Amino acid sequence: SSAPGPTTTDYVTLGAIEAKLDEETKNKMKDGELKKIVIVFTDGGSNKPDIVKEKLKDLRKAGVVVVGVGITKSGKPAEKTYSPMAQVVEKPQDLPVVLGDLLKEHLSGL
Repeated sequence: SSAPGPTTTDYVTLGAIEAKLDEETKNKMKDGELKKIVIVFTDGGSNKPDIVKEKLKDLRKAGVVVVGVGITKSGKPAEKTYSPMAQVVEKPQDLPVVLGDLLKEHLSGL
């Protein structure tokens, strides 16, 4: 159903990922030698969606694919926060299929 917890601090993780991107990594992604994919699963809205959107802009500009997946109806805010690369999965048991489809989509052509 859903994981317990009053907070969604996705902005912290996205910031940590961004901080680890050095120029060599960015250049490899730009040249097509490397692909980084981040898929965020959430069962609620981010505590700081504006910061998430800033991080998404920076990560995507660097070439990182970032997708937000809301789990159950309570994950619906992910559609807005992670737009345009977002979706909601109403049934948690469908997550493996969704993850497989996302990986196929973003890894095609490698």
